[in-house]
Amino acid sequence: PELGSGAALVDEPHAAGATLALLDQSARELREEPGDVGLAHEQIESELHARHEVAVETYVKTVNVEAQLMVLMANRYILPAALQYQKDVADSVKATRDAGASTREAKRVLDRIAGLINEFRTSTDKLSKALDHHAPSVEKHATFMRNTVVPAMEALRETGDEIELLVPHAI
Repeated sequence: PELGSGAALVDEPHAAGATLALLDQSARELREEPGDVGLAHEQIESELHARHEVAVETYVKTVNVEAQLMVLMANRYILPAALQYQKDVADSVKATRDAGASTREAKRVLDRIAGLINEFRTSTDKLSKALDHHAPSVEKHATFMRNTVVPAMEALRETGDEIELLVPHAI
């Protein structure tokens, strides 16, 4: 697909890959520019490389901050609320059983929230561990963020959304 200005759209779902594609595209366009553009080929390559490095570093830092915030929110807000709700449901199951009534549906809710809590905790730990990664270059770190950290963030978000649907807002 083309934009109105004549620049081609980059078909890349993540910023790290998009900056690489745009770097290649921009370099190709500048090299094909007719006449004297005022910059030597080496200067163009150097400038594009510097811009690319800044863009990739920004991507890595942004994903890192967002992932750290997700872990913090998971541990400080979502998990405690989910555990409180699990305790409330467990207390309800016990009280219902002690009163001699059926607890089948309440136990299903308890099993569901307990399973989600386990999944949420596992996802939180996986994301937290992924954030300890260090790479020898910014490009390799960006690739790791795209291939490992972003999917871990998505998994944590999905489970967190499921928990949010179960846990009352008052908790």
